[in-house]
Amino acid sequence: MAVYDIGDTALVDLEVKVLSDPTDPESDLVLADPTSVSLLLLSPAGEQVAADVEKMSVGIYRAAYNPVVSGVWRYRWVTVGTGSGGQDGSFVVRPLFSWLPVAADVRNEMTGRKLDRISDDEIEELIARRAASLQAELPTTLAPRLQPVARDYLLYAVSSIIEDRLYPEQANQPESNAVRLDRRAGAELVRLRGQLGENATSGQSDWSGSVSLHRDRSWRYR
Repeated sequence: MAVYDIGDTALVDLEVKVLSDPTDPESDLVLADPTSVSLLLLSPAGEQVAADVEKMSVGIYRAAYNPVVSGVWRYRWVTVGTGSGGQDGSFVVRPLFSWLPVAADVRNEMTGRKLDRISDDEIEELIARRAASLQAELPTTLAPRLQPVARDYLLYAVSSIIEDRLYPEQANQPESNAVRLDRRAGAELVRLRGQLGENATSGQSDWSGSVSLHRDRSWRYR
C-alpha cells in the first residue's frame, strides 16, 4: 500500500488484461480497453470524492488526486465490457506530525529481532495507519511535552503489531515480546489520554483506563 503526505499527489493505477484467446484459459494475458472505466474514491470519513481518470495507453489507466485529509483512503475500479470487473485498493495519508517515529526507530526498538521479512515501506504504512487513528483524539496542536508520549505509543504499538505478524506462535504466551510491547503501548496511550483530559479540564486527570490495542488483549491501568 502506498503512503503519502498531505500535499502529495496520490496516484491510483489500473491494468486491464484479458486472455489472448478467450477459448483457451491457458493463453497469455494481454492488455485491453474495456467499454468504460470508472473509479470510486472514498475519503477516510467514507465520503465519495471525484477523481479524473486518464488513459495512459491500451489497458492502462491512472487517476491522480491531492488528498487534504490524513487517514486510509479506499477506492474501487469498475470496468464494463471487455475485461469487466472490479478491483479494490487503498492508500494511506500520514498526518502532519513532526514527532512521528520512522521505520528506523521501529527497527532500533526491535533490535535483535529478525526484521528482514518486513520492508521499511510496510513499517511506514503501519505507522501512518496508527497515527491516522490516533489523530482523532488529538488537538490540532499537541503540546511539546506530550509529543514524546504520543511518539512512544506509536512506536510500541507498531512494534507489537510487527511482532504478532512475524512471530504468530507468541499469541498465547503471556510474557512474549508482543505482549510486552502491547502493554507499553497501552500505558503510553492511557498516559496521553490522561494528560489531554487534564489539559481540557484544568483539573485532576483520571489516569485509570482500559485499553485494547489489537487482537484480544485488554489491559487496565491505574
